[in-house]
Amino acid sequence: MELDINLIERLNNINWFVNCGTTVQESMGLQAKSLSDAKKSILMNRWQNIILDYREDTSSKLTIRSIKGLGNEVQDWNKLNHEFKEKYLPQLQEIWEEKLAELGIGEPEVVAIVRFSILAIVVLDAYKEIIPVADFFN
Repeated sequence: MELDINLIERLNNINWFVNCGTTVQESMGLQAKSLSDAKKSILMNRWQNIILDYREDTSSKLTIRSIKGLGNEVQDWNKLNHEFKEKYLPQLQEIWEEKLAELGIGEPEVVAIVRFSILAIVVLDAYKEIIPVADFFN
């Protein structure tokens, strides 16, 4: 399994948080009326649980594939996490810290949730040919 370099390039080129404080389509995420509401939404356990549940579902499906002898891709999970953390996450985190600080919501716990979420999305995406990625993550 490999990380999708095109996805990583797209992440590096996003104008991060440019829509913070503006109205977006409801289907694009949680609505917040202010930056403090946005911060509360980001820090909610509900968001973290959505990510954790999806990661667990994917990990379970990969384990079942391995048990059935259909592949052993589950073994790459930790390698992919480590690779993204080492090679790509530091640069992205610098961008997030700067942009979130400009908005006044750059506390370490906010940055940590963004980091956690993007790490999950990138690793889950690496398995998209085997386990379809939910539209939520596209």
